[in-house]
Amino acid sequence: DMVKRELEKAKIFVLTSICESFSLVLCEAMEQGLPSLSFDIDVGPKEIIKDGYNGFLIENRNKDKMAQKIIELVENRELWNEISANALEDVSKYYSENVAHGWIDIIEK
Repeated sequence: DMVKRELEKAKIFVLTSICESFSLVLCEAMEQGLPSLSFDIDVGPKEIIKDGYNGFLIENRNKDKMAQKIIELVENRELWNEISANALEDVSKYYSENVAHGWIDIIEK
């Protein structure tokens, strides 16, 4: 699909929403192994990103901190690789087959 093709061109994903529910595009970015950054808003990204593990949450819409983290990822290939690997591994829990199994377990109990 078009979103996947565009994400394949990227090296980092930055979500700058003021308001966001559960972010499918954030999951799609992580599925491509993209280290992802987002402002830490009330819901959504904080449910998906584990700060410093599979991405970064930036507090208080701090644009300077966001820029600093982007530069850090660009300049530090080891950090990029670590966050990318963790994103790929962690996002699998949101795959439809895994979510479906969770619902089946709940319904059967």
